[in-house]
Amino acid sequence: MNTEYLKEILKRVFEIAERAATMEIQTPVQMFLALGILLFGLLNCIFGFRLLRFWVMIAGFVLGAASAFFAVRSMKIEDTGIYLGAAALAGIVLAVLAFLIYRAGIFILAAVLGIVGGIYILHPRTSATFFACILIGVILGTLSFRFSKQVIIAGTSLLGGTLASFSISRLLGLDLSTWGILMAASLSIFGILIQSLINRSAPAKEQDNGEKEDSGSAAEAEEAYSEWNRRS
Repeated sequence: MNTEYLKEILKRVFEIAERAATMEIQTPVQMFLALGILLFGLLNCIFGFRLLRFWVMIAGFVLGAASAFFAVRSMKIEDTGIYLGAAALAGIVLAVLAFLIYRAGIFILAAVLGIVGGIYILHPRTSATFFACILIGVILGTLSFRFSKQVIIAGTSLLGGTLASFSISRLLGLDLSTWGILMAASLSIFGILIQSLINRSAPAKEQDNGEKEDSGSAAEAEEAYSEWNRRS
């Protein structure tokens, strides 16, 4: 992989994020965007586990598209259509796989949450820190096999709380470095508590091999995931 190109992409992403952090809401479009981010963040913070099927598809698409995009770019291919097409195709394929295969979907969702969280915390500027973010994602994805419910609830609450606090700070003109952090922490904790309460009674499901899984978090998450598949 072309690490210099990857660092350049990350640099541009952080520049955009820094401009957004200091942006003042002045136009109807900016207001609409901020309200959309607020709604998305609150839904993710409070109903992240209940929207599991949707999130695993989004995570699958993002991971597949990003991986294909950087893989094709590293081959020195200059045709924009080729690497955008490859990214779209890989994203769709991985999104479908994440939708159909429970364990794969949970791993992908947890890994993407871990990578995004690592990037947000570490602000990687070098290859070492970027791969540290990937390692965080892999570790979180691995933990999701045993603690899927807890990982998903914590991850979606943290992501949703951060997005919602960012939007509220911009709408009210508050300082992100103080009020934004306090709101993000408060909303994240609130989301974890609410999600834990509304999802604590999810029943366990018998696995495909005929053996009963313990009534732990993995079985609860799998039952919720399967129930959405039956309804659709």
